[in-house]
Formats: sequence, C-alpha cells, structure tokens
Amino acid sequence: MESIKKLNLFLEIFFLIFLFFLPFNGLPYFKEIFKELSAEASYYPLYIFVFLSFIYYLFKRKEFKFTKNYSFYLFVAFIVWVLVSGVVNYNRIYLNYFKYRTGTEKFMLQFMVLSFVFLVSLFLYNFFRKYDLDDLFRRIRNIVVLSFIVILFFGFFEFLKKFLGIDNIIENFRGFITIGYKGYGDRLHSTCGEPSWFGVYLTFGLPWILSCFIERIRLKYFVLYFFIFLFSYFTFSRTVYIIFVIQTFVFSLIIGFYDKNYKKMLKYFIVFCIPSILLFLNTAITSIISTQNQNKKDPRGFLKYYAITSIISTQNQNKYAGSNITRIGMQTAGVKIGLDNPLFGVGLGQFGFNFPKYLPEWSLDSPEIKSYLDPNDKFFPPSHGLFPRLIAETGFVGFFIYISMLVFIIIKSVLGFVSRFEYFYLNLIILLSCIGFLLIGFTVDSFRYIIYWFIISLFWRLEYEFERKKNIIN
Repeated sequence: MESIKKLNLFLEIFFLIFLFFLPFNGLPYFKEIFKELSAEASYYPLYIFVFLSFIYYLFKRKEFKFTKNYSFYLFVAFIVWVLVSGVVNYNRIYLNYFKYRTGTEKFMLQFMVLSFVFLVSLFLYNFFRKYDLDDLFRRIRNIVVLSFIVILFFGFFEFLKKFLGIDNIIENFRGFITIGYKGYGDRLHSTCGEPSWFGVYLTFGLPWILSCFIERIRLKYFVLYFFIFLFSYFTFSRTVYIIFVIQTFVFSLIIGFYDKNYKKMLKYFIVFCIPSILLFLNTAITSIISTQNQNKKDPRGFLKYYAITSIISTQNQNKYAGSNITRIGMQTAGVKIGLDNPLFGVGLGQFGFNFPKYLPEWSLDSPEIKSYLDPNDKFFPPSHGLFPRLIAETGFVGFFIYISMLVFIIIKSVLGFVSRFEYFYLNLIILLSCIGFLLIGFTVDSFRYIIYWFIISLFWRLEYEFERKKNIIN
C-alpha cells in the first residue's frame, strides 16, 4: 500500500514536469532515436509518466476506466479507419520509397505516434479522475503561468541579442535547448522550436492566463499578459496573431454574457481584444497592399504573384512571407491527393511519397519545395497542415471523423454555458483551446502536439464529473 502511494506521488511529479516542459518543443537531441518526438521536451517526462501509469494500473486494475464520451468513440473510430486505410493501400505503401525511407516505415512510425497519444489520453484521463476538478485546475494553471514566465525570460534575452545586438550568456545557453536558435531572422521564438510553434503553445496557454482575470484583476497578471502580447508580436507569426484575436474575442464575449454584465464585456473587449485586432489588421493590410502593388504589374493571378512576391520581396512586411508559397503549395497538393483518393486516402504517413505530381505549377520555384523534391535531401517533406494531410492520407472519411471529434467537444463546451454553470473556468479553457486547434490544423501537421490530447483528456474528466453528479441527483 505504501509503495502504491509513492508511485502515485511520482505520477504527480512527472505530470507537473511534463506540463512545465510543454513550451520546450525544439530540442536538438535524440532525433535518431525518437524521430519527430525528439524535439518535444515534455515527452521525456511523459514517457516515464506512461510507464509508471502502466505499473500503477497493473496493481489497481479496477481503477482504470474508459470514458463513455462520444468524442472517445470518435477517436477509436479514427484509429480503426487509419488501419482500414492502411490495409486498402497496402500494395502502394509497400512500394513507396523516397529520401531513404520506405512507406512501411513511415506508416508504422506514424501509427506508433497515434497509438501513443491515444494511450497518453487514457492515462491522463484516469490520472485526472483522482483529483478534485477545482484543485486540478489550480495546479495546472500555476504551472502554465510559471512556464510562460520562463518563455518570457528567454525571450527577453533573445530580444536583446536580435534587436539590440547585446550578446549574453542566456541567449548562448538557449542554443542547447532550441533548434536553430540563431535562425528565423529577428523573429522571436524563445524556448519553442520556431516562431509558429509558439502559436501552438499559445493555443493551450493563453486561455489559462485569461482565466486569471475572471477571479480578480491584478497588476501582476496584466504585466504578464502585456509581455505575452509583446512577445507574440515579435514572433511575426500571423497564426499567433489570429489565435490572439479569436481567443480574446470569444473570452470577452462569454464573460459578458455569463455575468450578464455588458459593461464588463466591453471592458474585457477593449483591454484584451482590440489590441490584438489592431495588430492583426496592421499585418493583413500591409500584406494585401504589397500584394496588390505586385499584381498591378501582371494580371495573371493573385495566388501566383502573392507566392512569388513572398519569395523575392525585400520589403519588411514580406521578409517572412517566403514560406507562404511552400505552405499553400503543399496544402494544395494534400487536398488534390484527397480528391483523387476520397474514401481511404493514400495511407497514414504517405503524403511525402505522393505529393510531387500534385504540386501546383506556381509553387515549383520555391527553394523549400525544390529541397522537398530533391531525393538526396534527407529532410522528409511535411504537408504544412494536419487537415490537408488527413484528407490526403485518410481520405475525406478519416478527416470527417477526426474533425467531428473536435467539433463535438466545441459544441458540448458551448452548450455547457447554457445548461450547466459548474466548473465555468475549465469549460471556457477547453472551448478556447479547441477553437485554437481548428486554426493550428492549418499550420502544423503532426499528431505529436500533446496539448491537443491533454485538452481532450481534461474534457473527458469534466464530462465524467457532470455525469457523476447527474447520476447522484437521479
């Protein structure tokens, strides 16, 4: 019995460590061993958490439960469909070979990642069931606040180096924990692997920070929010800007309607939402003006010249737009693959073997696309978006199952504000995070981002609590 208590204590410790390391998603170590998971610092304590959870439930089998939530059934259905797609495409997968990798290897590795996050989701759900939701909420938020402080700490010294040219020990140390810490021009990314990956963490972390203002408005939270906003600006990532706009807007809207205090809603809207909207509009307008100026020189099409402008322009507003042609080109290829294989797709992990013949002609001048097409370049081509990747690899059926899981959670969260008022904070955080995930699906293309599965597990725990109390009343 004493050993079980100690085991449970270690589970809690490694869970908190895992949570703290979520924004450290650009590690340069162990790539040959852990492949795409190697960059995520949070996975290393997570491996231990999963191992200890497995041992714990060997002794406490009756405590391990599967959730009966529909989103869980959709998750299982998606995994089954991935297997069906793999069987249907077996002959093609077996023959695929590109950049020193086989189709079978890619399918197996990607399925292992998917299986692992499924297992993690279940273990996290069962771990959450041991704790009171209010206590769990406080613990998670405290760690998230702490992790943001660390992000801003490293971001400050990165700012000193990139914008003021001040060398410092902290910035040099950042090279040990972040891939390409000297890259990305003057775009800040702190402990994250690249500027847009900060948007991934922001999707998860910002709602927890915003929840601090519901209880009590304090100066320290405003200071923290101000620096998060400032740091986000210097990522020069439109994904980050859009996440800021939508999450702060929905937050202000819900708080106003929930409290039936429209003055409060307006106050939150002015403080949180207006600055992020102005930031986004500034970026969008300068980009559109620049593109239109280029289009006047040639009337043959917006998209083509937007892509070319992104590559060759030396204007400040376009200096980071070179990746747009790559992203749009690869996502277009993904959708085209899906249109040719609408039911089963081409198989999990097979996008990189099939994309070349589906690339739009206007994208072929991109240096990144050229490197993706080069068989001697070892970097395997990404799809630059999970949604187009799912359409390509699992067909529209697989994509519909996957997106249904996310939409179901969003709908349940929205309905939660109408029919139930307990655990308002958690419900709000889950809703804001899932809205952010809809945006992230167009920029990142991997199942590895554990914040998604973390939020799903938290949603299952919240739904379990509602069902439990409902059964007690009845």
